[in-house]
Amino acid sequence: MTTADAGRTDDHFDYSPSEFVGVTTPTLIYVGVKDRADFDKIALPLHDNGPNERGHVLVKTLGNFDGVKTTVIFQHWTKSLTTEGYTALAATKGAGQ
Repeated sequence: MTTADAGRTDDHFDYSPSEFVGVTTPTLIYVGVKDRADFDKIALPLHDNGPNERGHVLVKTLGNFDGVKTTVIFQHWTKSLTTEGYTALAATKGAGQ
């Protein structure tokens, strides 16, 4: 268990990646790629964000976040919080921990 996972049990995490598209703003788009082989086919540099309190995500980014050009962030979550995990995280944050 990492420090980021402290206070949460393994059942708070899902190890099955999901597919999703999230349009945060008209110029910022998140794409979840379920299949790691498909994710690896994307011809962009890989950045491993490492484990954190919300799980573990691999990222490939197209664009530059400058507010003018569209940025697309491809993600492959090897581990992500379940609904119960988010509830536990919120309770920990609310308790000032």
